[in-house]
Amino acid sequence: MSMDFIKELTSGGLVRPTNYEAYITFPRAGNGTGYYPLAESITLPGRGLATVQRKIWGPQIDMPYERIFPGEIELTFMLTADSIHEHRTAFSQWMDLIISPEDGSIEPNRDSYTGRIDIYLVKEDNTGDNLALSFFEVFPKGINPLSLSYAANNEYVRQTISFSFRHFTEKSDKGNSGTQGFYQSNL
Repeated sequence: MSMDFIKELTSGGLVRPTNYEAYITFPRAGNGTGYYPLAESITLPGRGLATVQRKIWGPQIDMPYERIFPGEIELTFMLTADSIHEHRTAFSQWMDLIISPEDGSIEPNRDSYTGRIDIYLVKEDNTGDNLALSFFEVFPKGINPLSLSYAANNEYVRQTISFSFRHFTEKSDKGNSGTQGFYQSNL
């Protein structure tokens, strides 16, 4: 091992996947902004480049032609007896803003049913270069089924919700993140 590797590893420590905060801003007609300390896990989208094989001269090479962004984020919530409404019913009501349960009509004004999700990755001592991801034009796309079982006696109920988004930004406290602009997801 090189000394640079050891120095880098011990100077600031590694980022733990448990040090994050999640904030969800509901649409204007919804329930406001909420901090979700019981967001047990979050699956953040990746990014990539679509390529096509081209032969200019010599062997074929990959030529990039488009950015690729998966259009979903998944949040899994731990449900407490007092939070079932917050983590299931509130998102069902949000979905009802998009497509009416009475007549099946679709809300034409996207701004009236989209919100925002902010995710902050923080160091354990909350100092240093934190990473913030902000997802815009967010709405719940799916509420996963709940699994209930007498065999899961030592478990607790979890609710996973998939969100669609239009674009996102990445920023760090030092401003040195590689993706500070707006990026469109594949909708």
